[in-house]
Amino acid sequence: LDKSKKVCYNIIVKDKKNFKESKFIQAVYRGGSLAVGQTVEPQHLQVTVVYNDGTTQIAAEKELALTNATAKEKGTLAVTVTHTPSGVQTTVNVLVNALTIMGVD
Repeated sequence: LDKSKKVCYNIIVKDKKNFKESKFIQAVYRGGSLAVGQTVEPQHLQVTVVYNDGTTQIAAEKELALTNATAKEKGTLAVTVTHTPSGVQTTVNVLVNALTIMGVD
């Protein structure tokens, strides 16, 4: 063993009894009506993270990733919401009730 080289070890100890992890998330759409071409943004959602110990926390917008968030047709848009720190996902349905938004002059 070359004593001139230092060896470092990174040891992580997890206390399984007190270990807290995300069990599931609940997402509620809080935005207005969507038209074709509009996109659901994280600020339009309230996402609650439920942990294995029964506690809950509202997720920050920066912790959310949205998939299939742009309305392509009239009907129901199923947006996949991912809580990025945990990787837990859910789907929230958003009504798309207008084909286009007309500007007012």
